[in-house]
Amino acid sequence: MMRIAFDAKWYFKGPPSGKVVVRNLINNLPKSERDNVLLIFRKRDRENVSASEQLDDFKKIFIPSIFSLVDNTLIMPIYLLGKNISVVFCQNFVPLFGSFKKVAHIHDLLFLEFPQFYSMTERLYFIPLRLTRWLASGILTVSQTEKERISKFYRIDRKKIHVIYHGVDETFKPKEETELNEKFALFVGRLNIRKNIDLLVSLWKENEFDLPLKIVGSYDWKTNKYDFEELEKHDIYYLGHKDHTEIVEILQKSKLFLFPSLAESFGLPIVEAMKCGIPVICFDNTCIPEIAGEGYQLVPNLNKEKFKERIVELSSNHDLWQTSSTHGVKNARRFLWKNSSEELLTYLLSFVKPL
Repeated sequence: MMRIAFDAKWYFKGPPSGKVVVRNLINNLPKSERDNVLLIFRKRDRENVSASEQLDDFKKIFIPSIFSLVDNTLIMPIYLLGKNISVVFCQNFVPLFGSFKKVAHIHDLLFLEFPQFYSMTERLYFIPLRLTRWLASGILTVSQTEKERISKFYRIDRKKIHVIYHGVDETFKPKEETELNEKFALFVGRLNIRKNIDLLVSLWKENEFDLPLKIVGSYDWKTNKYDFEELEKHDIYYLGHKDHTEIVEILQKSKLFLFPSLAESFGLPIVEAMKCGIPVICFDNTCIPEIAGEGYQLVPNLNKEKFKERIVELSSNHDLWQTSSTHGVKNARRFLWKNSSEELLTYLLSFVKPL
């Protein structure tokens, strides 16, 4: 009997962080349980699925795709008819009908608490997500901070919301001790106003740091455009979009990781940098204290001067740099995709009636 249907549409194409999460959760599911998991892909992904050895152990179905809201609420339940599914696990939106239990993976509701960081298109798109309050048997999210936000804005009992942290890919790891870190500060992430690239640009324009700033990422929705050619005279260099392997290599070579985001639901780049042994400088807002770990020295929210001071301290004081690096590596051990996938499987099976 097929027990679990897993919305895998983001495995090949989806939001950058969502794609990372879905792919790693699926790839790390125990092999012994894969016969009980049905992966749901878009029909146009059939060729990619066939070429992926990671997916060989799973059963799959392919559904026509319009956009995620319609796919999940209307098309998916039709294609699950007669599949003997006990529970379906969906990214954000869940089916409007079906006898199976429905579990929604809500990555964040930041757009409700911080609408100024989102375009009107984004905010309108997520309005139907509120239906999850009535349609879903359970809700999965990514941090205790996000659990509280969902409970507050959707008026959902906290008992209905379960938290499973993201993991960090094993390829993120410190360099060999024989290799020295290059002297540059690094930002990796989407270039939108919520990530607060403006703060980094203004700091480098106003100060003469002894290390350049390198920026990796792509423009995304509500954003400010930058003349990066002009900014090179301020020691700011835009490296563009990079794939996973390239990001690991750049992180490992960096001296500092700067992440001045104004709001996060998890903040995966923070943990990825920590796992590479690179000290992270970020504000103490939203979920960041929870993810950065107890005792990690964060910058008071929106305090630009303290952010600057922290850059100077960590770039000039090796003992302080080493202490921060060691703390980060230790903290990153809390986040393993293997654990996330196993906990997810246990959670989904809790909705399945014993045979």
